[in-house]
Amino acid sequence: PVSVPQPAPMQYTPVITNPSCYGYNDGEINIDSIVGGVAPFSYVWVDATTSLILASDSSYTGSLVAGTYSVIVIDNNMCTDTNWTLSIVDPPALIVTILPASFVSCYGGADGELSATAGGGTSDYQYRINGGAYTPATSGSHTFTTLSAGPHTIEVLDANGCNATVSATITQNAAITSSNSQSICNGQSITVGTSPYTISGTYPDVLTAANGCDSTVTTTLVVNVATTSTSTATSCDSYLWNGTTHTTSGTYTYTTTNANGCDSTATLNLTINNSNTGATSVTACDSYTWDGVAYTTTGTYTNTYTNAAGC
Repeated sequence: PVSVPQPAPMQYTPVITNPSCYGYNDGEINIDSIVGGVAPFSYVWVDATTSLILASDSSYTGSLVAGTYSVIVIDNNMCTDTNWTLSIVDPPALIVTILPASFVSCYGGADGELSATAGGGTSDYQYRINGGAYTPATSGSHTFTTLSAGPHTIEVLDANGCNATVSATITQNAAITSSNSQSICNGQSITVGTSPYTISGTYPDVLTAANGCDSTVTTTLVVNVATTSTSTATSCDSYLWNGTTHTTSGTYTYTTTNANGCDSTATLNLTINNSNTGATSVTACDSYTWDGVAYTTTGTYTNTYTNAAGC
């Protein structure tokens, strides 16, 4: 009898490299060595889902996404070996969750906080916010502090260089503002907080509200002017001015309130001229003529004249 030897069956172990990140297309399948069969070998790679022939090499690095692939190995004797179920599997998707944000306590402040928790992907994780430097997390979550109000973006990078992004907006309390109008008289002042004001104008002052936040108070100040006036009068014997009768010459003042609520001071320069009297005794026969009037009987008669002072 003649013994015809036959080659050993082909045996090999595919080496599968899964995608580095969920959804990436950097997966790879390699066949490093084949035991059995008759070299040289050729290969046909097939997408098991679509049955499309993808390549004919010992390795398939054609940017593989997750899925099922097949390889047909053909030796020099045209013998074949087919492996239909070569699976490339995505790592878990990297997911970032933001916890409820803390608001900024005072308008324009920077005491807001955001905490993010990463899962999936490949640990360990690094975190950064708003394009800053990455910070390794000591646990599965990381908290960013001293944040101002507005939108913020947190990025997480896993051990494979995969990243995930999530955004959140920090709110803030409304600005505390108020306004008031004040009027004073010249020479007076008002104080807002620790600031005194004596001139008309609009003044903003930043005070501290009951909640410890800044409170901007805008004060509109009007400084009204006191008024003065001077008059001169000449009178005989007496002069009535603002309810008071004056009987001697002199300078008098009277202070009241003007329409703006400020002092109104009036000054009077007064001259009092006095009236004078005189008496004359006359004895005449039959009649006596005095200032054009003829008197024929004895008696006392008066006549009024204007003296040099006009009285």
